[in-house]
Amino acid sequence: MSSGVKRKASQAHCFAPGCSSGYVSARKSDRQVSLFSVSKDPERFKAWQRAVPRADEPLEATSVLCELHFDEQYLVRFFTHTINGFELPEGHADVDGIDCARNSDESRSTTLKAMPHLAKLTVVGCPNHNTELTNKVIKFYVLTRLHFLVKTQNASQGDKCKKMKMLKLRRVL
Repeated sequence: MSSGVKRKASQAHCFAPGCSSGYVSARKSDRQVSLFSVSKDPERFKAWQRAVPRADEPLEATSVLCELHFDEQYLVRFFTHTINGFELPEGHADVDGIDCARNSDESRSTTLKAMPHLAKLTVVGCPNHNTELTNKVIKFYVLTRLHFLVKTQNASQGDKCKKMKMLKLRRVL
């Protein structure tokens, strides 16, 4: 059941004057940028209004700004989960950093060359079995992340192949 109050959706394009990020023409290019919603804090919102003035329309709570208008030092591109003092990376992982054999029985035994500190992580289970159980949890986590990355990459490559076939068909016609 909804409360009857409709929430206004955020804009899909950058609010900054002269910026084309988020528009259809910019989305068709290979350059993708992140869009950030304006601050919900009233004081910061006023500061954003002063920083991004536009004569044609005021800054609203649904407005967004792209990453091109922020200093690189303020952008967080990679995140980590900290478990018992050890960091597990998330976000854009380095697929080449994880040594994983394909199409063989070795594919079930992942080696963690990229993250040697994970071998020291012994926090899951009872004292008699915690190392074994923790290693299973780590392997499951790494394999799940790797599966997601490969699936995402294969999907994007499949989309590229479909687009190329369509372009070739258009050229023929």
